[in-house]
Amino acid sequence: MSPSISIIVCAHNSEKTIEKCLQSLIAQKDIDTEIIVVDDGSTDATVKKCQKYRCDSKIKLLSIPRGGPSLARDCGMDVATGDFIGFVDSDDYVENTMYSELYTAAKEAKADIVICEFVRESPDGKRIYTGDCKLPAEFPDLLENQQICTMYLPQILVGNNSLHIPIFGGVWRCLYRRNYLLSIGAKFNQHLKFGEDLHFNFSVLSKASCMKICRKQLYHYVQWPNSLGSAIQEDTSENYLRLFRELKSLIARGNLEKCQIPYVIWVNRFSTYLVVEVLRKLGGACSKKTVLTIQKDQTVRECASRYST
Repeated sequence: MSPSISIIVCAHNSEKTIEKCLQSLIAQKDIDTEIIVVDDGSTDATVKKCQKYRCDSKIKLLSIPRGGPSLARDCGMDVATGDFIGFVDSDDYVENTMYSELYTAAKEAKADIVICEFVRESPDGKRIYTGDCKLPAEFPDLLENQQICTMYLPQILVGNNSLHIPIFGGVWRCLYRRNYLLSIGAKFNQHLKFGEDLHFNFSVLSKASCMKICRKQLYHYVQWPNSLGSAIQEDTSENYLRLFRELKSLIARGNLEKCQIPYVIWVNRFSTYLVVEVLRKLGGACSKKTVLTIQKDQTVRECASRYST
């Protein structure tokens, strides 16, 4: 008999965090799960730590050459057998009722996707209070496709509150009906090193018949120092320029008219942020070259032109 939920954990050099993550998943109450750990070419003791749990029949361990989180998650989906699929990052952990609550919500609402709220915290467990952890109060608890496309997706990009804080688009706060993902051929974009969550959710949510909202903070997102702002590299801007183009294509193909202006605003905000961070982190001739690449990008220029008018 297949499990109710397949939980896919993408891990790369996660020896310091993987055990806490797995322990929180093994401890899930009142739900039948399989835990698929995809080791993405780790060079530390991640695999050894995972093998300590191989006596637990819930856990499956896959090892692949380093390919990035998109490939690792796709590999996990390929072997998943559960009725629903969830994703957890190896440096995070979850409440022990997360998946039973999301599963119950999905079944009762007959939803393709369920999304919960989350806690953002530092590695030492201190809460970081930001406006994106909770979902907007004005959202109904069940969103039909039109509401997803006109209310939810635009707010992933720019938000719709006094602070204009976007909704965090991570896949780890969602539970997806596996048959629905199979029916639309859902895959992660393996050309993206960053922002693959946003791209995946934009593609998947825009086609969903309905999405259920769970207003509980069930996921613990641990914010480490090596976030985008402190890990800017030469290829970071190239990755995000590709993300700009990929999202533009998704919006056009899906006739997501309500997302067009938020998309323009988002590209302008994010390209400006990238320029500032590149100048601050890289320095020298490398930063000047990268900044010119960003400023001369056709998508960035088109959005700047539309934003100014």
